[in-house]
Amino acid sequence: MSDLGVLTLAIETSNPSAAEPSRAEVAVGPLGGAAVAVEAVSGDRDRDDLLPAMDRVCRTAGVRPAEVRVVAVSLGPGGFTSLRAACAAAKALAVMQGAGVVGVPSAVAAAAAEDEWWPAGGLAVALASKGARALVTVFEHSPLRDGAGAVRAAEGMRAMAGDEVVASGVRTLVADQHLPEAMRAACEAAGMEVRPLRLGGAAVLRAAGLFAVLHGEAADGLAPLYGREPEAVTLWRERRSGSGRG
Repeated sequence: MSDLGVLTLAIETSNPSAAEPSRAEVAVGPLGGAAVAVEAVSGDRDRDDLLPAMDRVCRTAGVRPAEVRVVAVSLGPGGFTSLRAACAAAKALAVMQGAGVVGVPSAVAAAAAEDEWWPAGGLAVALASKGARALVTVFEHSPLRDGAGAVRAAEGMRAMAGDEVVASGVRTLVADQHLPEAMRAACEAAGMEVRPLRLGGAAVLRAAGLFAVLHGEAADGLAPLYGREPEAVTLWRERRSGSGRG
């Protein structure tokens, strides 16, 4: 596609508590290519470090923010606040710079991060665990080698229990530290390998090339991918209902 290779800023803050140590990043490089520079976003809750990190990564790469032509963002599923903040920052930069936006499902970015060792039989990515289930995306092939397959896989994300993951036929599960123990036990009992989730700005940058069809669309079309109603919204609705207000 003609947009591939244009200077892109990628944001990954979808699951900052998914791994130890917590990792959120921004990266700069060519759309669909390797990162030129990567900067960590501080997990300090007392300050908002996302916009400063975006400035730092441009300085490290030796480019001006005005040169960024595409903003790619990891859409989730993930943390309610972190996803909203990332999408808001991406929209703001895109509007100010007249840049395009590219939304990347976080599961696709996670699968793209495993391209170097891609296992026979494919893998599943589990995110946003709740109870005994998680939102699972099944990939038969690496997203970086089968873009159309990656898009189909992302569209097929659904809530699964451990036995359903086993029945998917893949032999590897990529999951964060919040994976339900029942799901982990079911997968390991079936001989599946459970690998830790890896998310980062560089993976979002590479995977963004698959979703570049969004480049040039209005920035206000960018929205988090929750997969289910965010818990914060559910709690707000329950409290509002309990207070007697409609």
